[in-house]
Amino acid sequence: MRYAKLPAPQQEILNAYLAIQEASPATVVAEMRNSNPVVCYFAARRADRENILGHEQARALLKSAEPILTAAGAAASLKIFGPRTAELIPPLMRESHPAVIAAALDALSESVTRTETAKLLLDALPRLSGPLRHRAMRLLGKLKYRQATEVLDDIFRKRDGVDSPVACGVLAAILGRSFVDGITEYLYSDNPFELHVAVLECMAENPAPL
Repeated sequence: MRYAKLPAPQQEILNAYLAIQEASPATVVAEMRNSNPVVCYFAARRADRENILGHEQARALLKSAEPILTAAGAAASLKIFGPRTAELIPPLMRESHPAVIAAALDALSESVTRTETAKLLLDALPRLSGPLRHRAMRLLGKLKYRQATEVLDDIFRKRDGVDSPVACGVLAAILGRSFVDGITEYLYSDNPFELHVAVLECMAENPAPL
């Protein structure tokens, strides 16, 4: 077998994945109660894809102490719970595991436009980093949450070359021309290249009226 030389942990994960992929639907449902969280995770994701994951099973996943199982529940929630996702997903933003937060952000981005969620995202920003922080910021822009503009403007003006371009785009999404009209000052040569690109893209997407 071409996977035979994998280290033991990776081999275990691969074996769990292959076993679930080859199992019958009834076995997949049964394996969602497996004591091995990796097996349970792959079973839950396949059950989600094939629409055999039930409400109670999804709720159990959301309450799991295993982060990957909670993430699987969050990923399935929109399909399973529909509008009720708005009640079930926001508390997951208070979790500490990146996989849980990422799944919660994905679910929120597809389903929720409530002010409460925007406030939750804004509160979460200080403890998020990297891609999760950027996803939360972009979701604030999608929600058009104007109360976030002070924090986003502060991030933008730090000119750090990573967060600033994202904040620039989000502010433009929320404020449009009123923001873009004031950012030409950030085209100075000592600013990071990424920030120059973001400023020019925002100006192109929000052209001055003729």
